[in-house]
Amino acid sequence: MVKNKKILIISIVAVTLLGGAVAYSMLGSENTQESPASNQTDTSQQDASTDTEEEPEIDYSEPDDQEKATGSDIKRETIENSDDVSPEDGNGDAKRTVGVEVTSVSQEGKTVRVRTLIQTVEQNAKCTATLSKSGQESIRLSADTQALSSSSTCKGFDFDMNGKASGEWQLRIDYASERSVGSHSETITVK
Repeated sequence: MVKNKKILIISIVAVTLLGGAVAYSMLGSENTQESPASNQTDTSQQDASTDTEEEPEIDYSEPDDQEKATGSDIKRETIENSDDVSPEDGNGDAKRTVGVEVTSVSQEGKTVRVRTLIQTVEQNAKCTATLSKSGQESIRLSADTQALSSSSTCKGFDFDMNGKASGEWQLRIDYASERSVGSHSETITVK
């Protein structure tokens, strides 16, 4: 009796696997055996109900004066309404402006640490941070950027404030890449 149950179970499993393999191969062959010609529809065989659902025809002829004027108006409006374009780079190409944020300013002893976030994903860009205060020599540091999944960051600035006056300093962060520019300014307090 136990031997018959084993044979029955093995038979059921084998038939199920065989049936699955046959079904899989039939479904796979349907998708791979279609020729490009079989995907095309014969327009002479379409019935009258589908004639109203034709795709619009594309006119590749030279635009007339009205179409040219409309195109020029759209271009002008786009340029006038764009907040995302800044002065040109050295090649005459306009760069887009991206957001720059200071995410952290902390001080440990005489070292002021500044961390930033750039609202774009780019590599090979540069950040410059400048601390300035009236009557003091400005401090300028540069850093490369690190691209993150949805933004970038300057790799960090650690200002050595030894011999510098405490109080309020102006912090300016400038960001530049081949395609983008951005900046941010704020006042920080140095202890």
